[in-house]
Amino acid sequence: MRIICGISARNNTILHITDTLRYLGHEVALVSTNDFQDDCPYAWKKLDEFGFHYKRNQYIEERKRKIFSLLDSFQPDCILFINIAKHILFLKEMQQAAKKTRIVTWFVDSVAKHLDELEYIRCCHSVYVFERSDVDVLQAHGIRSSYCPVGYNCDYVRAAERPKEDMDIAFVGSPFRNRLQILEQVAEYADDHALEMQVHGIYYDRRYFWKKFFFRRKYPHLARKVVNRYLASSEAASLYQRTKICLNIHAVQHRGMNPRSFEILAVGGFELMDRRDDYVDGMFPGKHFETYGSTEELLGKIGFYLKEDAERRRIAEAGYAFTAGKMSIAKGLERILDDLRGSAGNAS
Repeated sequence: MRIICGISARNNTILHITDTLRYLGHEVALVSTNDFQDDCPYAWKKLDEFGFHYKRNQYIEERKRKIFSLLDSFQPDCILFINIAKHILFLKEMQQAAKKTRIVTWFVDSVAKHLDELEYIRCCHSVYVFERSDVDVLQAHGIRSSYCPVGYNCDYVRAAERPKEDMDIAFVGSPFRNRLQILEQVAEYADDHALEMQVHGIYYDRRYFWKKFFFRRKYPHLARKVVNRYLASSEAASLYQRTKICLNIHAVQHRGMNPRSFEILAVGGFELMDRRDDYVDGMFPGKHFETYGSTEELLGKIGFYLKEDAERRRIAEAGYAFTAGKMSIAKGLERILDDLRGSAGNAS
């Protein structure tokens, strides 16, 4: 298939959507859905904030022209949007594009963050959501969607030989407030028990020395564990395999399982996540991963599983056996595109 893929640079780096589509044998034309503020120089950003939108409008027009030029020259079988991108394609252009080809959207964020985009979503031929509860949210607005979890990308492959577990606790992710509060308590526990712990992500702006100072004042234990840089997925895969307990702390608005849920399991890591309202069919706490409902329970389970090597590895193996090859980004994309082919066949 020929596919125009509209995706932000950040999501494409994390999920490897375009690389996976090409690996699956599809022709792909990439259109960045980055917001203007993500790409522009500092001076343009400040002018835009003060109401001078010339450069923003120019940026948006360039994106629109690229999409419609590709619709004519590339003649795609579909446009695949990873999240709706209303900041580069206005509603009338979305409607025009929908007349030229089928539009598919896969939400990798909670739909609750996108309820101002309902009219855009109505332009789509098919819609997929990574949280099962979002099917009901959209149905309440008269929009049909399908549940399709967002899995792990191709970098998450287990090593042929199990590496030495030289890390006790690890977390990879952005510094949401709920995560910071939990991680500070875990870091204090690690200090008290002489445990090796690392936390990877951008936790303060390194360009300004005072950002680090204030972070250290607010989170004194966590600050000593933070490796303040972005961790590529191949590096995260290696870290998970070397770590006895891999933490997964979801954003508060999410009720289901995020991609990290599957990334840890896909490399054979032991995962300890916050309890979910909804799990992928066939996956169970205590069998494929472990869960906690409070910080006290989290710390108790860290202590327990650091001592119980056999039980920890049994759960990790079961999680790997269920996840590997089944919960990948590739499987999700295959399902979406198979559905698209099926609907085209039914229409003919």
